[in-house]
Amino acid sequence: MRLVGSTGQVVVGLFDFVRRRGAKPEGLPGAALCDFVAIDFETANETRGSACAVGVALVREGEVIAQGATLINPEMDFNPYCSAVNGIEPSDVRSAPTMLDIWPALTALLDGKTVVAHNASFDISVLRNSAARYEVTGGPAFDLFCTYRMARAAWPDLPSHSLGYVAPSLGISFDHHEAGSDAYACALVALALSREHAGLTAAAAALGMLPGRMTPESYQPFRLEGSGAKLTSLAGDVNADPDHPLYGRSICFTGTLLSMVRRDAADRVAEVGCDFKTNVSKKLNYLVIGDGDFVQFADGWRTGKLERRWNCAKPEPPSRSSRSRTSWRCCSRED
Repeated sequence: MRLVGSTGQVVVGLFDFVRRRGAKPEGLPGAALCDFVAIDFETANETRGSACAVGVALVREGEVIAQGATLINPEMDFNPYCSAVNGIEPSDVRSAPTMLDIWPALTALLDGKTVVAHNASFDISVLRNSAARYEVTGGPAFDLFCTYRMARAAWPDLPSHSLGYVAPSLGISFDHHEAGSDAYACALVALALSREHAGLTAAAAALGMLPGRMTPESYQPFRLEGSGAKLTSLAGDVNADPDHPLYGRSICFTGTLLSMVRRDAADRVAEVGCDFKTNVSKKLNYLVIGDGDFVQFADGWRTGKLERRWNCAKPEPPSRSSRSRTSWRCCSRED
């Protein structure tokens, strides 16, 4: 589906630009007793609050017992790239429910369950940002597992750990980037991991990972054991694609990142060959500003890191400071 050009940028293949979904999703299944729920979101643009589809798959006793999906009206503009990937156009969602409309159904499906997602940091950030955007009160509380991170640890020899690689390697056929089909494939990947280690919790423990936890008031991501330790600088993977625009560069984050926790962000940039730094210096190539703090800079306020980067760059202002929301276009979404 993806081609990487000579500049390292992700290029969507011609097939994806003419891709359109055949039938509209039939809707979400009802809540039911299950061992875990797999979930997948598609977004209309690069912002995490722009969900335009959600799919779920319910698993009990080693089998998918129910699955479904629904389109969502994001009430905001579509990015043509996102439409090319997921096949969803503005005309498809004009009569679709909003996230606020389906929030009670999603809460019923997820509350008190074990939830899995492939690249959970993305899907949970969509859920959290949507809740913040619509100022909903209450919501689901659940334990969380990430099949992307577990697959990386369990099957390190795969060329990629996106769902588009992992699922076919396990003999799973699905329609990638259709929310219901992605949730179904994620459920089967989770089952494969469970069978190797007698359950998801045992699989995570065997791979040195801990379940995450989301409540209406808090969020603890799925993580490596011991990840509560102080975050340190990471060297970029020298075996990564040298044509990637971040390869051989260095990056630092300041402020609050909404799309993922900082440790996940550090892992992502290191995977593509970029050095993650905890402090700024004259040699730093990129300083990423958290979305939660960006609007404050209009009044001249700066974080300590941004102030130091500004001083390092004098007499010219820093030209490579960027918002976290847009900077991740350089890193492909692994799902």
